[in-house]
Amino acid sequence: MLDHISFHVLPILLIICISKTESKAPGDLFKPTQNKSYILETPCCHFATGCFMLTKRSIDSFIDNRDINVLDPLVAFAHFLMSGQQSIISIDRWDERTVIKLYLIAMEMVKNDVETENDKVEALQTICKATQSQFEKILSTVFDKPDQAQRYADAGRHYSASLKRKYDSMKQGLSNTPPEAITPIELPKDIDGASCSTNSKNEKLVAFVNTWKQNNYDRMKWSACWKEAKKKGLFTEYSNSHSLKNMYHKVKNNH
Repeated sequence: MLDHISFHVLPILLIICISKTESKAPGDLFKPTQNKSYILETPCCHFATGCFMLTKRSIDSFIDNRDINVLDPLVAFAHFLMSGQQSIISIDRWDERTVIKLYLIAMEMVKNDVETENDKVEALQTICKATQSQFEKILSTVFDKPDQAQRYADAGRHYSASLKRKYDSMKQGLSNTPPEAITPIELPKDIDGASCSTNSKNEKLVAFVNTWKQNNYDRMKWSACWKEAKKKGLFTEYSNSHSLKNMYHKVKNNH
């Protein structure tokens, strides 16, 4: 509808159904096209030039047919989305060249996120190990040396509270390292880098938008700004101009 309003041209609507439809009725409205049976089409007149849908059932015969060495790129793309697997080897046509290319693109897009998640997992493992060790100390002394068990308990409480303060500060964009607990307890891997990386991205986003505004005499058109950023390969995590605009104002308001 946006295309119709902006350019006076009705859009072509393509639906890739990665799950089942809620009822049978919508599926019955779509029928296979003559030339490409894996594409289902439904009549439309006022909202689009054409309305098409791909479903698991419509592409399954092409996926299962090993005589087809090279899948139609649209079938491969739908298969990639419908599979929803993190590992390429987990889907049926893992050796299909379009699927391989899509996985390489996806890996590049989430590479930084994966590294950040790994850092978080390592930090959680360290915290679990440290708290388990502290509980074991308490259990070993609670009957024979209750005063020492009390000290271990206080140290564990202090450790947990200080880490909570640290991660609360990280969420607010600050950087506070908790003091060491009363007894030597291993601190988790410092994941402030993830926060710094996010802050750096946000600063670049604000700088880019501000420069764009200056170059356009403060006439802000978010769709054009987003398209220019996309053309330069910047801020690819924002799928449209609205998400870019919202993050810009959010960062500006937090400064």
